[in-house]
Amino acid sequence: MAHENIVRYLGCSVEGSTFNIFLEYVPGGSIASLIQRFGTINEHIMRLYTKQILSGLEYLHSRQIIHRDIKGANILVDNKGIIKLSDFGAAKELEGLL
Repeated sequence: MAHENIVRYLGCSVEGSTFNIFLEYVPGGSIASLIQRFGTINEHIMRLYTKQILSGLEYLHSRQIIHRDIKGANILVDNKGIIKLSDFGAAKELEGLL
């Protein structure tokens, strides 16, 4: 997947019985951690974040993928304020339903 608001998959490796997945580093942390650290997010910033979240979801849905685990801990923000949807462990690809 290649979209500004989706965490980039960089690759994977197997070392013995360990499977490693390498993803883009997002330095700002999650929305959940930002709220926990600083309190509520002002309305203007939240609107910008919401537009980016919806853009990422629209991209996924256009490829018949549903995330199935959208929550603050899985919404990352980089140091430029760009939202990145992450943690696709519960995601599902639909066939002919969307």
